[in-house]
Amino acid sequence: MKNIFLLFIIINSFLSNAQLNKSGDIIKLNDYLSLKKTEKGYVFTDYKGIVSKEYTYAYIPDSSGFIETMIVPPPDKHIIYASNPCYTTDNTERKTYHIFELMKELGTIEKYSFENELTFSNIKDGRTGDYGWVLINEKYAMVTPDGKFLTDLKYDAIGWFDDRESPFNFSRNRTLLFNQRKEKKTNITVILDKFTGEELFATKDSIVKYWNAENYLIKKSKNKYLLVYKSKVHNVPKEFINLDGLPIESSIFTNIRARKDALFMDINGKKIKSELKPLTNFYKGHCIVLEKILEEQEFNYYGEPLYRKETNIVKIINEQFETIKILETFEQRDHLESNRYNDYFNDYGQIIVSNRKESYVMDYMGNTIFKIDKKGTQIEEIYKGIYEVNDNGSVYSNFYNQKGEKIINQKLLNMYKFDSFKFKEGISENYFTLYYHPNFPLIKLNKNNDIIFSEYQ
Repeated sequence: MKNIFLLFIIINSFLSNAQLNKSGDIIKLNDYLSLKKTEKGYVFTDYKGIVSKEYTYAYIPDSSGFIETMIVPPPDKHIIYASNPCYTTDNTERKTYHIFELMKELGTIEKYSFENELTFSNIKDGRTGDYGWVLINEKYAMVTPDGKFLTDLKYDAIGWFDDRESPFNFSRNRTLLFNQRKEKKTNITVILDKFTGEELFATKDSIVKYWNAENYLIKKSKNKYLLVYKSKVHNVPKEFINLDGLPIESSIFTNIRARKDALFMDINGKKIKSELKPLTNFYKGHCIVLEKILEEQEFNYYGEPLYRKETNIVKIINEQFETIKILETFEQRDHLESNRYNDYFNDYGQIIVSNRKESYVMDYMGNTIFKIDKKGTQIEEIYKGIYEVNDNGSVYSNFYNQKGEKIINQKLLNMYKFDSFKFKEGISENYFTLYYHPNFPLIKLNKNNDIIFSEYQ
């Protein structure tokens, strides 16, 4: 049995390290660590020239970032081995390292950090997260669970968060990373793409808002703000900090976070006079607004003004402030939202409407995309154009795309609980997986949220 196992090791070593044919041959494992063939075995060497102890066998059985090693000591001539192999003394040292564990042992890095421990099962099941960090000499690098470096070791401070919890009000396109590095002794704030590590944005000024690399708001000094809109720079007033959604195929900006002082502005920050109050951004020249109408003033016998009833009307207007459609089902207590924090049309010109009786997704023309006629049902946009509908487990629970199509088919719902499904963003496709098997997609979507593959469909 022992001989079979050693043969297995040798074969795997040969297959996995096929490039290491003679002493001195090297395989690069990542940007900072290599595996080198010696006359008697293998050593690991890092970018600083530090060399590990020598291993008799070292091989990489898969792409998970793990390396299996073995040290077989020479036979001890003072030991008499029994003829029965079951009683053979075996001083062989076997160990499986993750690349980052090995690098830490060598002193190449000081520590590494992932959401969960880098065990084989956690990596296989996707529980470690898509990225993590390593640290050396007070510098951070962004890395993947399989041992790849997405950035150089150059960041002074790191952070990762979901854009919905970001103090910078990031876009919903993907989770971004916030970091700092120094450039000529100046702190540079950087935003990285979590898939590639690419620096999407960098500035020495304070980030106020960030939607994407072509649209962001920064503060240069106490009272100076710059809006980069469609890659063009504009000096804007402080009121622009209350922007959420930018105008899409429109020219009017709306300041809606100020609530009572909500107003309309042009690109230069000049206020556009109107008695209407914007509730959303403009999308293709359309905006949802609130109009307050007071009854005609009447007076009592003594000439004193009587109470005037106020009526609230929610309606859609165009850029000429003309009424396109009155939204008659709205009441004063209705709550307009496209997610928990923002009131704006998404990239598809849609918004979530919730009231005491129903919840629905509506487009910028006032058309209903899909509706859930059930009290207590919540609709949340979890990704651009992907909506989660949940009323705690009934037949209404599902995910919908911007076309109003259900994403989880009935067979999958019957096999698994609704809350077992997890949405994952990919580079070229998006996925729905199970929480406990996040690396095995049951449903694949293209970037327009069309279903291109679904189990049991």
